[in-house]
Amino acid sequence: MAILGISAWLGGELVDRLGVGVDRDAGLDAPSSLRPTTAPSRIGEV
Repeated sequence: MAILGISAWLGGELVDRLGVGVDRDAGLDAPSSLRPTTAPSRIGEV
């Protein structure tokens, strides 16, 4: 539990204080960075 608490605190510091991974210009309807916006192309496809 101590490791979980410390890692959560450190993650909060990265996001809140340093702004790591936060796009201040993103709105509520911003696309997800976890899903690709287009289908990935195949290697060698012309």
